[in-house]
Amino acid sequence: MRLINSTPHALTIVDGQDHPVLTIAPSGDIARVVFKDLGQTQVEVDGLEVAINLGKQATDVIGVPEPHDGVLVVVSRVVKAALPHRGDIVVPDDLVRNRWAASSAAAA
Repeated sequence: MRLINSTPHALTIVDGQDHPVLTIAPSGDIARVVFKDLGQTQVEVDGLEVAINLGKQATDVIGVPEPHDGVLVVVSRVVKAALPHRGDIVVPDDLVRNRWAASSAAAA
């Protein structure tokens, strides 16, 4: 199995004692979700006009390679949520912070 790191951060896989066993550099293609601003509306609250943001809507996902046999793509949780049909998309889990790295993903 091969991992492609489509996050902007190096990922370090650690063993059961939190010792680093593998570091995967970012691929250079950062996976991102493109959002559209849904604007604002005005509501009256106790006689005052208050602007309420209507939020954002995901419109596209960029920077994710096409699926290939034997390849998993590491992305952010936001990207994974936008691609529920892709079985090759994974996210880091069990964040580990210690003296040898700012952050890394623990081995599953």
